[in-house]
Amino acid sequence: IALGQFLISIPMALYAGFGSRIAKSIIQQFNVVFSAIPALLIAIIILKLDYFIGLEKHQSIISFILVLTAVSWARIGNLVMERVETILTQPFIKGEVAIGKKRFRIAIGNVMPHLAPELIVLFFMEIARNLSTLMQLGIFSVFIGNLGLINDPTSGVQINTDISFEPEWASMLSTSRTLINIAPWTVIYPALAFFISVLGFNLFGEGLRTMMQKKDSRSVLAFRKIIT
Repeated sequence: IALGQFLISIPMALYAGFGSRIAKSIIQQFNVVFSAIPALLIAIIILKLDYFIGLEKHQSIISFILVLTAVSWARIGNLVMERVETILTQPFIKGEVAIGKKRFRIAIGNVMPHLAPELIVLFFMEIARNLSTLMQLGIFSVFIGNLGLINDPTSGVQINTDISFEPEWASMLSTSRTLINIAPWTVIYPALAFFISVLGFNLFGEGLRTMMQKKDSRSVLAFRKIIT
C-alpha cells in the first residue's frame, strides 16, 4: 500500500510543484474529498461490498492495496508538493534554470536528491499508518479473505458471520474480539503484533530522520550520486 501511495503521489507532486495546474487540482480535490469524508469510512463502505467480500485471497489482497492506496495517496501528494515548491524557490534552482537546464533534469538531479531523505522517512511512517488502518478495518470486520459462514447452533438459530481462515492479524483481531471475556489472549496477541509493528516502524522512521538531519549528514549528496 505504501509503495502504491508513493508511486502515484511523487510524480503527481513533481508535476504540481513545477506548475501543472491539472496535477495540483487533482491532488487538492482528492484532499478535499477525503477531508470531508474520512478515508477509513470510504474504505469500509467499498470493501464491505459483496463483490469484494467474495474475492479469493490473492484478489482480496490486490483489492485492499488498490482501495487503500486510492483513498490515501493525496495526503502524501500534498505534503510532497509543498516540499517541492519550497525546494524550487532555493537559489541553486534558479542557477540551474539560468544555465538552461530542463525541468526534467532539474527534477531528477536537484529536487529528488533533496526529497529522497524525507521520502524514505515518510515511507516507513506510512507503513506504520497503513498497519493502523488495517487494524481499524479489522475491528469493523473488514479483512483480507472474508468468508461468509452460517453457524447453526443447537438452538436452531442461523447466524451470519464473517470469518477468515487466513493467518492475518486483522482477521484474528476481528474474529476473536467476542472471546475477550473467555479467552483474552486471542485478542491480546493480534493487537500486540500490530502495536509492536506500528511502534517499530515509527521509531525506525524517527531514527532515520534524526540521522539524516544531522549537520554533518551527507545524505543529499549520496542520494544525488545514486539518482543521477
